[in-house]
Amino acid sequence: MPSSDEPPEPNTSSKSGFLAFWITLPGVLTGAAALITAIVGLATFLHFGEDTNGTSSPPQTLASAPSSTTAPGTTSSVETGSSGPQAAGIMKTGPLALRRGDEADLEHGQVGSAPEDDIMFGPESTPTLHASANAFLAPIETLPSKRGCERVLSDRRDPSEVIPNLSTRWVCVSTSEGHVAFVKIVRLPGVGSAQLTLEYVVWQ
Repeated sequence: MPSSDEPPEPNTSSKSGFLAFWITLPGVLTGAAALITAIVGLATFLHFGEDTNGTSSPPQTLASAPSSTTAPGTTSSVETGSSGPQAAGIMKTGPLALRRGDEADLEHGQVGSAPEDDIMFGPESTPTLHASANAFLAPIETLPSKRGCERVLSDRRDPSEVIPNLSTRWVCVSTSEGHVAFVKIVRLPGVGSAQLTLEYVVWQ
C-alpha cells in the first residue's frame, strides 16, 4: 500500500497534450500568426516612432479631398520641374480623387460642377480625362515645368485623353481661367476603389 506521504505523480498527459498541439498544423499556424503580428508591430513602431525632437511622427496618407498649397511632406509629393525660389510661382497644388462624372476646378482645388471647372473624369468604361469647354489638354513626356507645359500646349489642344492609351502619367492643362497646370495620374480605378486619383499643380 503506497504511503500517504509520497508526493503525487505529475500529470504528464496534459503537458504532452499541450506540446503536441504546437507540432500540429493549427499549432504551427497559430505560432506563425503570433510571430508575424510581433514583427509587424515592431516595424510599425520603428517606422513611426519618435523623431529627433521627441515628437510623434504619424503616418502620412493621401487625402481623398482637395487641399490647398502646402509645404512638402504635409499632404502630397507632386513632382514638378521647378524648385527653390521658383516654387513660389505655384498657385495651387494637391491631390484629387474623382469618381466618374466628377468635375474639378484646379485653381480652387474643388470637385463639383462650376463655371470654372477645368477637367472631368468621364463616364466612359475606359478611364478618360476630359477638358472643360474653355480648357484643353496636352500630354508631356518629361517631368513637367511651366515652360514645358506651355510648349506642349502650344502644339496640342486635346479635348480629352484616354488614360490607358497615354505613354506618360503627366498631362498639361490650360485651365478655363487661362492658367497653366498639369495633372499626374497616380492611380486608376480598380478593385477596392472606383476613384481616379490625381495630383496637380497650377502655376501663376
